[in-house]
This record gives sequence, C-alpha cells and structure tokens, in this order.
Amino acid sequence: MNDASFAGSVEVERDLTCRAPDGAALRADVYRPTEAGPHPALLLRLPYGKTGADSDVAMVHPAWIARLGFVVVVQDVRGRWSSEGEFFPFRHEAADGHAAINWTAGLDACDGRVISYGFSYPGLIQLLAAARAPRALVGICPAFTGSQVYEGWAYRGGALTGFTVEWALEMGLDGARRANDHSAFQALRSQLASRDAWFAYESGSELDRAVNTYSPWLEQWCRHPRDDGFWDEWNAENLYSQIGVPALHVGGWWDHFVGGTIRNFEGLRAEATTSTARAGQRLVLGPWRHMPWTPTGEPHAAPAHPPPAGPEIVDLHVEWWRQIFYGEPAPSLTAPIRVWVSGEGWRELEEWPSDQATTTLYLHSGGRAATRFGDGRLDDAAPADELPDVVAYDPWMVAARQGGHGCCLAEVSPMGPACQCGAEESPSLLVYTSGALRDPVVLLGDVWVDVWMSADAPSVDLCARLCVVDTDGCSTNLLEGVRRVRTARPGDGNHVHPPGCHRVALGPVGRQLASGERLRLDLAGADHPLWDLNLTTDEAWTPTRKSFGATATQVIFHDATRPSVLRLPTADTALWLSATGR
Repeated sequence: MNDASFAGSVEVERDLTCRAPDGAALRADVYRPTEAGPHPALLLRLPYGKTGADSDVAMVHPAWIARLGFVVVVQDVRGRWSSEGEFFPFRHEAADGHAAINWTAGLDACDGRVISYGFSYPGLIQLLAAARAPRALVGICPAFTGSQVYEGWAYRGGALTGFTVEWALEMGLDGARRANDHSAFQALRSQLASRDAWFAYESGSELDRAVNTYSPWLEQWCRHPRDDGFWDEWNAENLYSQIGVPALHVGGWWDHFVGGTIRNFEGLRAEATTSTARAGQRLVLGPWRHMPWTPTGEPHAAPAHPPPAGPEIVDLHVEWWRQIFYGEPAPSLTAPIRVWVSGEGWRELEEWPSDQATTTLYLHSGGRAATRFGDGRLDDAAPADELPDVVAYDPWMVAARQGGHGCCLAEVSPMGPACQCGAEESPSLLVYTSGALRDPVVLLGDVWVDVWMSADAPSVDLCARLCVVDTDGCSTNLLEGVRRVRTARPGDGNHVHPPGCHRVALGPVGRQLASGERLRLDLAGADHPLWDLNLTTDEAWTPTRKSFGATATQVIFHDATRPSVLRLPTADTALWLSATGR
C-alpha cells in the first residue's frame, strides 16, 4: 500500500512482505527519498509496532531519516503487530534478521548496502543477526542494549530483574491490543501502573490469563534462574568473533543495559573477525536513562554548556552512518570512546578504564551501622578487630525503593536519581558514610564491593547502593547491584552459611564529585522492585508462585581477617577525605 503523507520528499510503501526462512511473513514499511537513487538502506526491526518506529519514546521518525537520502525499512518482528508467527523473545531473531537484511538490500532504490539500527530489544537482535554474516550488512548500531539475555537483562547477580516482569506486562499489553482483548488490556494496564504489584497476582485471575496468553514466555524465563544452557543462543558475548562489521554503541549512565553496552564495545573491539571491524568500534556514553533520552542526574554545579539530549544522539547516528556509507569525516567520533562525565563534560578515551586503577575504602562500624544515624563509616584505613553488623531481613517488610537503573516507564519505574534519606532511616539498611571530600574527584570506570557475609537461610540477597551525600546532607543514589547468595547444603538440611566474600558489581560510572560531598554505601537484603523479592527459600519466582517466605539473618563482617571493601575507579585523581566524616 502506498502512502502519500510524505509526498514531495519521501515516499512510503507499507506492509511489504519479507519471507523468513520458514516461510513466515515479516512485514515492513519502507520509506524512500524521492531523489533519484540508488541509496543505502537503514533497517530497524522491532516488536513495538513499525508504524511508530520507536519515535514515540526515543528515536527520530524514519520519515525524517529518509529525507537525508537513505532508504529506511521498519519491520515488525515475528509474531508482533503485522508479522506472522509466534513471538518468543530472541528465539528467531538471528535467522529472521539475516533474511531481513538481505531482503532490504534487494529493494527498489537500494544500492545493496545496509546498516541496522535501533535500541534496547532492536539493539541486541542486531548483534544476533550480524553473527550470521549477511552479505549486505556494512554496519550496526546496537544502542542502549545488553550483551546477553541472562545477565543484565532477565537477571542480575542471580536475581530476577523487575524490568523482566515490567517488560512482560508491556509486551502483553501490546498483544492484547493487537487481539482486541479489552479485559486483558485493562488488567495488564492496571498492573503496570503499580510497580509495588508487578510481582504479585493471583493464579486464575484475569491478569494471570492475560500474562499466560500474551507473554507465555515469562514462565519459562522464570524457571531458569541460573545461567544454564537455556540462555546460550542469545548470548552475544559468545558471538563477537563471528561479527565482521563496525558498530556504533550508544548507552546512558542511567540505562538498565549500560554494562552490556560497554561489554559489546570491548568484545567486538577485541574479537571482531577483521582488523577493520575491530578498529571501527565506537562507544558513546551520556547522562541518559533508557528512554526518553533526556539528561538525567546532572549535578547542580554542572558545566556552563548544557548536557546532551536526544537530538544529539540522533546526530551521532547520522554522522556515523554517513561515515560508513560515504567515507565522510565524523568529528564527534574520532576517538574510540566518548563519555560525558557528569559535572565536567565530554572526555575522549582510547581504552575503557582499567579495574586496576582503583581506590579502596573499607567498611567500619561498632556493630550498629543500621540507618543513616548509625555508626557505619567508610575510610581508607584497614580494619582491626571490629564487631560485625547484624540485620534481619523479612521479605514482607520490604518497602519499595526510589531511583536506580530501572526500565522502562518513567511514571512508575525506578529510573534515575532519587533521595534515599527516607529509606536510610529503616533498620533493615546498613549505612556506611565517608568523610567529606577535600577536593573534587572524578569517578570514571567500574565500581564494585567485596562484602564478607554469613546467613542462616537457603537463599539471601546482598543488595548494595552507592550514594552521594551533598553538603546539605541529602543522600542520592548513583549506582546499585545485587548478588543472590544460595546457602543451602544439599542433604544435611543445614542452611547456616559460613562467612564468605561476595562481590557485587555496581556497574560503570562517570561522575565528578564536588569538594564537601561524601560517599555512602547502603547494604540491604532487598532492593525492590529493581529485583524480585528473595523469599529466602531458594524458590524461583514465577507468575503463579505461592509462598510467604521466611525471615533471615544476615551478618556483615569488616575486620582484619574479613575486610569488606568498596572499590572506586579514580584513575586520574586522588581521593582525599577530610578527617571529619558524618
């Protein structure tokens, strides 16, 4: 079907059919410039509806892109909207994507060259298709996306992410719209509106029916809480050596997938099949959440020039596309890495900062680190003999936290910075605070904590948040992470786990801290709804799980033989703390 709505600059042809390898019809809208061609093509494949083409949440509309002289193809993936087949996340995307790329290259007005683009789900599936080495593909743009489906997407540190359940509800909502199922649509929409209820609904309810009908894959994802063979075919980290094209990787400091975006860049830079592809990797990180791409979390004392927003991300894409297709200079992408350091501005790097360039801060207390009014502290002095901190965790006494690297609905998702002072008044949180910074310091790289802990339940979570305390005493989250620690000993019924050191990755950061600010580390047994509630029984959460769980006791050690530490990336500045801390 032809559409004349863009007459004079762009012609649109809707619902063209590409056949998948098994014969399923994958339908696409094609935007062509009216200027004489042929033109290179850009391909966006997505499960959210080709008509909107993600322009309603982040990306620019394909009609605008086509006006620049590109053929733009937007395709509904299998089982979504106008395309045939059954949708199961990622299962068919490598083969379907390979077919779509070669089909795009053969369209009228296309010169046979294709670059794929898109963010989030469309980002990761680009990598899966690129590993099939389609002949027409000359570049990819996997933005705001992960490097695999298990770690950093469905799970993090062994805990099911709130994003997984939120996304299943969102995908089900679209499925109900497609099927004109009003009752399912209303049930899913109501559930999405309350993040406190994402993980809680009744078996046999209308909501249960809606999820099982329109997102039946959620139950399977939940039944594989460990990184077993179920996830292997969707792990792009295993495919880097099969990808032979340059790539533009764009991510945000507040994005759920920022760690995976960096891993994709580093992996392809090291393992891509040709030297040209390896040298052609570019990484850009800015102060953005998953969507929309507005600047987030900038310090009050930010640089005079404004932080970059969504249009600049689009401009980067256009610059890169023109470089790949036409060999034009890309002045914003001359260095392999370009990062926005919040509070400072843009930096260009040759390599991602090494884990070796870190400052170590030790956890201390007299055994009473609970709440921000306790005696927990952080400093660079190794501990001697210190009492451990003991905290009780009850899964049904957990309050929802504000802020973080959640996704994707800004109205309800815990995305971005938020005041933590109220949460830090709870005795279920252990709080360790540093002295004030004497001078500004830049944190740039990966942050993690190594915590010595014992517990008395089959399973507990070790959740950590790094916060910045400003000169007015307000504590604001910067990073967070989780480690699910399974303590059960098969056969003997003994669930007491002896002290062990557990690493919690908090993720990457690019932030200049001001003099007078302090660092704070919060430790707890839950960070809900960023992760599912651990009921301490070592049961995997599923939509129909019925369990009240049990209270667990967690003991955090920080003494001479069991030092718990926070590792901070401070490669180019020294971390100086004043003698007065709290």
